[in-house]
Amino acid sequence: MLSTVETIFPTPIYISKLDRHLKQNELKFLNEQKNHVRLNETNYSTINNFLLDEKELSILKKDLESHIDNFFYNELKYNKIVQPYITQSWLNTTNKNEAHHQHEHPNSFLSGVYYVKANQDIDKIQFYNTTYKAISPNIDDFNIYNSNSWWFKTGTGNVFIFPSNTSHAVLTKKDDNERISIAFNIFVKGELGITKDLTYLKL
Repeated sequence: MLSTVETIFPTPIYISKLDRHLKQNELKFLNEQKNHVRLNETNYSTINNFLLDEKELSILKKDLESHIDNFFYNELKYNKIVQPYITQSWLNTTNKNEAHHQHEHPNSFLSGVYYVKANQDIDKIQFYNTTYKAISPNIDDFNIYNSNSWWFKTGTGNVFIFPSNTSHAVLTKKDDNERISIAFNIFVKGELGITKDLTYLKL
């Protein structure tokens, strides 16, 4: 039977990779931050949640801002009268038998993760479709149309950016490798909306 299936209103997940290795001074700084953490339910996050504002990570911040701009302007095609900017950023560590609970990021437009250390063969980021479904038929073969969750492999240097209301998690790690990531939130400034439509907002 001849047919097609199209997707409309998909959730965009930006996936790329930093085009360089972190410098020794950056790695040293991040390693020091691991001594100043708090329990984040089932893994650990740094007490400093403005990490990318530190001078030691100024180059990394510019690198990540380039990825944000690429997603914002080249993929999402937003007008340049609006500019994205990083609001908060922090380090997460996840070790054996630890996980990162399912969550979203309120009060931000986009969110991102940069993987300082991750094993491409093992580590994943899991996303969830939290839209209410009136019925839930049994499924023989899961795909992007019928799944309530979907994962992507992650590795050292990977960059993910996605809408902040997208629910995501890290499942419990069964392996011995340490997983280290920098998470960051993004908001916008500039002019939004149209005056005559009564939707104008200047941020």
